[in-house]
Amino acid sequence: MNYLSNFINYLQATKNLSPKTLTAYKSDLNQFLAFEENIFHPDICSYVSYLKINSDLKDSSIRRKIISLKIFYDYLLNQEKITASPFSRLRFKFKQERKLPKTLSVNEISKILNCFNLDRTLLTAFAKKEYIRDAALIDLLISTGIRIGEAAAMTLDDVITSERTLLIHGKGRKQRLIYISSSVTWERLKGSTHATHTTALASGKRRLRILQHASSRTLRSTQQTKPARLSLQQAHSFKPTFKSCVCLTQ
Repeated sequence: MNYLSNFINYLQATKNLSPKTLTAYKSDLNQFLAFEENIFHPDICSYVSYLKINSDLKDSSIRRKIISLKIFYDYLLNQEKITASPFSRLRFKFKQERKLPKTLSVNEISKILNCFNLDRTLLTAFAKKEYIRDAALIDLLISTGIRIGEAAAMTLDDVITSERTLLIHGKGRKQRLIYISSSVTWERLKGSTHATHTTALASGKRRLRILQHASSRTLRSTQQTKPARLSLQQAHSFKPTFKSCVCLTQ
C-alpha cells in the first residue's frame, strides 16, 4: 500500500530512525492492515482487543503497536488524507510490569575470569587467536558494562590508543567515549587488535553471533571435560551486573 511505504519513507527522512526501528514500524502496520479493511474508518478498539485475545503479546508490545498506529494516523492527518485521528478520543491503560534485570553472581564472574588463566603455548594458532579475541571482548563486557551489540560493532578505528579510550556506537545512533582504566583489560584489547586481520574486532559476517558464542564458550571449569555453556540471557547480563557493582561501590 502506498500510504504505508510513503509513511516509512517519511520516518526515514525526518526522524533519522535506524533500519531495525523502521522494520518494527512496518511490521506493526502490516499486521494492522491485515486486520483492518478500511484504514480511513478503523475500529481501533476491536483491533486492540484482537491483539489481547488472539496474540501472545505482552502489554508492552501491544502498547508499542498502538504508538505505531497513532504516529501513522498523525501522519495521515498532517497529509490531509483524513480529517481527524481515530486516537483523538481514545485512551488506553496498561499495567506496567517492572522486572529486575538478571545479573551474574560473583562465582559466575570469577569462573569466567579464571578461564583466561591458561597456558597459551598449548593452543593451536587458530585457538590462540580465538582465545585472545574472546578474552578481550568478554573482559571488555565485564569491566565496562557495554552491550553485546555495541562490542560486536566495534572496529579498530574505534580504539583510540593514544588516549586509552574506546568510541562506542550505542542505540539510536548515539556515540560515547569510555576510558579503559584497567591495565589488564587494555592489554587484552590491544592484543586482540594485533591478532585480527580485519578492521572489526569480532571479525566475520556474523559478528554479534561470534561474540554471543564467545560468551558461551568461555564459561568453563577446569574440572569439567566439557565447557559449561553460558546462556544467551546470561551473556546479556554483563551490563546489569556491571551497573549493580557500580551501585554497590558508591
